[in-house]
Amino acid sequence: MGSLQSLESIAVVSQVDGVVESYAHDVGEQTSGGTSLVTINQEDYLLAMERAKASLAQANAELVVKKSRYDRYKHLVAQNNLAREQLENAEADYLVSKADLRLQEVSLGEAELALARTQITAENGLWVSERLINKGDWVHSGQKLYQLEQIEKLKAVVYVTEEHVNSFASGQGVTLTAEAVPGHYFSGHIRTIAIQTDTTRNSYPVEIVIDNPGMILRPGFTVDAEVSLTNLVAEEE
Repeated sequence: MGSLQSLESIAVVSQVDGVVESYAHDVGEQTSGGTSLVTINQEDYLLAMERAKASLAQANAELVVKKSRYDRYKHLVAQNNLAREQLENAEADYLVSKADLRLQEVSLGEAELALARTQITAENGLWVSERLINKGDWVHSGQKLYQLEQIEKLKAVVYVTEEHVNSFASGQGVTLTAEAVPGHYFSGHIRTIAIQTDTTRNSYPVEIVIDNPGMILRPGFTVDAEVSLTNLVAEEE
């Protein structure tokens, strides 16, 4: 006997600071792929991107001027009409402007990335187990916003004594029943078998992956497992 858990539990965190402008799903709802799960107010990030664009344009204009002067000085030095020291200074100015342009390009990229991160999306078909924010909340980078669960497949951990553990193998077929849905049988297979005992139970944890057609099963359901000693299946990647 074991208790079901989601196969994958995903914490959704913010990658930027800001005010929650909207959220799309509540507890118990399923996400839609490609749609926004949370939107952080974009005003400051739009302004930052415009500043970065302006700085890039200015740096590009300065580079054009510095390169033109450097090219002109090279021509004058070649004709012995200008001191080489002035050419060297012009070259240094040109190289500094070139480096500054690259820095401004990076800054614009960072501003665009920060703006994109104000729109937080989720994969399709995940289920919301926790919503930790409300509209108008201030959130910071790294703060958890949602907890999502993948329940198209579930997992359960059962505990096997040392007398029986060698009768089990990874990939072995399993049939399960759940107290909450009597009369239904669910297919699964053994994914992992621990190499050490759980000291609190003095037995070996065995993890079973279970198919969940129609999303009938839910995390927390109690299940009984019956293991087939002949039905071995390849574990899914």
